[in-house]
Amino acid sequence: MDLDFQSLLKAELNQAMSWDNETASKLTYLANKVLDTVRSNNCVYAIGNGGSAADASHFIGEFTSKCKLDHFPWKGVCLNSNLSTITSIANDISFEEIFSRQLQVHFNAGDILIALSTSGRSKNIINALNVVTKIAPKNIFLLTSTNAPKFLNSEVYNSIAVPSAITSRIQEVHMHWLHGIIEYCELKLQVL
Repeated sequence: MDLDFQSLLKAELNQAMSWDNETASKLTYLANKVLDTVRSNNCVYAIGNGGSAADASHFIGEFTSKCKLDHFPWKGVCLNSNLSTITSIANDISFEEIFSRQLQVHFNAGDILIALSTSGRSKNIINALNVVTKIAPKNIFLLTSTNAPKFLNSEVYNSIAVPSAITSRIQEVHMHWLHGIIEYCELKLQVL
């Protein structure tokens, strides 16, 4: 089989990057919610597993550093970055509780949670969403895919789905969205 790499990649990315009006509206809402959270000196929490954990960490890293423009550090915490906490909870309680336990003690009503999940099936992500639902249900944002379970691709969790079933493409689109959110906030705030 003669495989054309460029054609393959372009086709996959074109599908994953396709936006409809609903997705654009949800992303705009999320970007403004992050902006409002930063302006009010509240905290943005991010979580994910595997490659999505790396993307969550990358996103929050730009809160204290920068993406394109210098800015005053913003409050952001990636809950999958503290290995001692994660391994302690996983070992002593359950891996399914690694995020929910942290959110129970740290999350406040003015904060927001951005959960990255390509499948939408990770029990630790679902448990985290359930904890925040009890505190601030409108402050949950799940970046997932159209192959996630239907109950996650609903307005209950402010789900924003990439139209793809290919994990790597979903992760690339999530990072594209997250970079856009940071850049938007930097431009709107321009504090330095």
